[in-house]
Amino acid sequence: AFRGSNEQFFNSRNGNFLGTLELLAEYDDFLKVHIAQDGNKKKGHVSYLSNTICDEFIEILGEHVRKSIVHELKNAKYFSIIVDSTPDIENVDQLTIVIRYVSANSCPVERFLLFLPNVGHKGEQMGIAVLKTLEDLNIDFQNCRGQSYDNAANMSGCYNGLQAWLAKENKLAFYFPCAAHSLNLVGNCGADCCLEATRFFLFVQNIYVFFSGSPARWEIMRKHLLTSDSNLVPKRLSETRWSARADAIKALSLGYSCFRNALEELKIDCSQKQTTRIEAQCFINSLNNLEIAIICEIWNDILQKFNATNKSLQNINIDLETVVKLYNSLKDYLLNLRTMEYFLDFEKRGREKSGCEEYDSKRNRKRKRHFDKGAEAETVFDARDAMKIKVYFPILDNLINALEKR
Repeated sequence: AFRGSNEQFFNSRNGNFLGTLELLAEYDDFLKVHIAQDGNKKKGHVSYLSNTICDEFIEILGEHVRKSIVHELKNAKYFSIIVDSTPDIENVDQLTIVIRYVSANSCPVERFLLFLPNVGHKGEQMGIAVLKTLEDLNIDFQNCRGQSYDNAANMSGCYNGLQAWLAKENKLAFYFPCAAHSLNLVGNCGADCCLEATRFFLFVQNIYVFFSGSPARWEIMRKHLLTSDSNLVPKRLSETRWSARADAIKALSLGYSCFRNALEELKIDCSQKQTTRIEAQCFINSLNNLEIAIICEIWNDILQKFNATNKSLQNINIDLETVVKLYNSLKDYLLNLRTMEYFLDFEKRGREKSGCEEYDSKRNRKRKRHFDKGAEAETVFDARDAMKIKVYFPILDNLINALEKR
């Protein structure tokens, strides 16, 4: 978009760079004359308007911005460093270096410094690259007072992680894990704590795949959503962003009956493929299941609270004290949910959504009794107790324990 597919002036596809110069030339006579005389010259003629000059302009501007940031940083003196690694569009691993300091007007600011391509994935390799970069920019690492990365072992490892290598150079560079990333890991603990929770998230993902796999099915679903107060379409789950999962569960919770009605229409539509009609029936059976509806309500409440906390954690002006308060508040919220009163409320809401009054009764599997064991009867839970003890409490307990560790 910046260069465009054509590099001729006054061509509609010449990109943003030449287009901007055309606009500026309307108000600058010198530039207007220069473009008229040298704008569309062929190679070998110096015009300072080619794509290489464009790239050079960007590099010069970037270097000027970087020098301004370093100047601000030196006035502030003390800083913390944030490092992350991710592959770019060409699958080249780029190490991102960001610094955080207090500006002259006493406001905390974050500033991006640069990308470092292909420095390696080991803590030692990244540590050497970071120190070399700071040295080249004439930034004294001994003034660093904090490090913040994600929870990957090569970053947060206390022996060979990046934070450990940098701490050897400066003992006052204390490590603080990324609060938002830590919260995502807490959510993973709850989602993987039991089979029913894992099965539920798989069901949510499959609902999205089913409707999004066909424009016709998607349109039918949208038509039914228009008849309700909810306009939230199914969302794809994300492995790393729990805010995306919160949106997906919220869409399912608010549009529960609309999705079911859309599936009912697809089930009886003879123009649909047999596989589509069978899949629709399977989804209907799941939506009519009391356990699915209860878990949907449980996770919707939990994830909306998680999402609100996650957004607060990403506030640019947040401090460490506020982070601790937010984590403690979230833990207290989960502890309050761990009562029979709240479970019965989720059960009631699940019955209203599913239209089902009874739990899915399954034959209890009896374990083989060995001759050297006592004759005491094995404890058998009814369906409600099983839901509470094997699903509800484990989800909450795993989330609470993970929060305490973080």
